[in-house]
Amino acid sequence: MIQNINMGYIYLLFAIISGCFTNSYLKMSDGFTKLNPTLFAIFYSILLCFFLAKMYQTIKLGISYSLYAISLILFTSVWGYIFYKEKLNIFGVTGITLIIIGIICLYIK
Repeated sequence: MIQNINMGYIYLLFAIISGCFTNSYLKMSDGFTKLNPTLFAIFYSILLCFFLAKMYQTIKLGISYSLYAISLILFTSVWGYIFYKEKLNIFGVTGITLIIIGIICLYIK
């Protein structure tokens, strides 16, 4: 049982990494008008689905998907700010903070 839970979190980590790559390549594909980023986005989307499916076998859905989702929200917010000069206003920061607090409440039980 403990080994399965640990593997679930490893799959979660790989899903987060795959999701980050997917989002990055989707942005670079410019609406699927550029071939190479589109192909990479498709490849990482397939990996993402695999890791999510494996993760769901061992970790509760509510906890695993919420950890995955907030990780991607944080990554894309920081990535967009650094590389695409996208601004994050007070409402965005407040929303992300509330999501993090909600996930902490889910995890604590």
